[in-house]
Amino acid sequence: AGIIKQGVPVVTSASQSEVLKVIKKVAELKGAKLYQVGKDVAFVVEQFPTNPDSNYQFNIKGMLKKYRKLRTSLLGYHQIINATTAICAIEVLQKHHGFKITAQDIKTGLIQARIRGRLELIKKSPFVLLDGAHNPASAAVLRKALEDYFSSIRLILVIGILQDKDVGGMVKELLQGNKNLSRVIIAQPKISRAAEPKKICDEVTKYTDK
Repeated sequence: AGIIKQGVPVVTSASQSEVLKVIKKVAELKGAKLYQVGKDVAFVVEQFPTNPDSNYQFNIKGMLKKYRKLRTSLLGYHQIINATTAICAIEVLQKHHGFKITAQDIKTGLIQARIRGRLELIKKSPFVLLDGAHNPASAAVLRKALEDYFSSIRLILVIGILQDKDVGGMVKELLQGNKNLSRVIIAQPKISRAAEPKKICDEVTKYTDK
């Protein structure tokens, strides 16, 4: 909430009650109009992915118009929430600042968006996926994406983690109950902050012997 400016509209996709409580309080104190994903702008998923070559298709009901049959090149259910947040911000710019951004601009932007190292599919034969998850929450997002897109594929996970991260929490999110595992390869990044492979191994072996 520290980024909220006096009299400047705020867009959030936060859903946790404690988080929203803080954002609402600060927005009110600073006279900043608050827009919420799920309240002012909402999405509905039309099609679900069945493999890494497919993706979600979704519709968004905005404040100014409806956007149908949207897709993004970015993998992951969370990217639908991000896309809805972006469209909410665009509509706020249109309402308050007269920006001219068309529905086609938005469709094109979603398809062209790239985030290197975030669920980035760098090879298809075999599938090679890169992800920079570095806490339990982002590891959970990665796990859901693996289940959504790679449910029929045996997984080889190559894991390297920094020592100041929640190694146990991340490993638990990735491995607990994961039935698609073929094996886990533990790596050590070539930097001084890297966690020792044994530390990661001790956590991994709580969930698998592979």
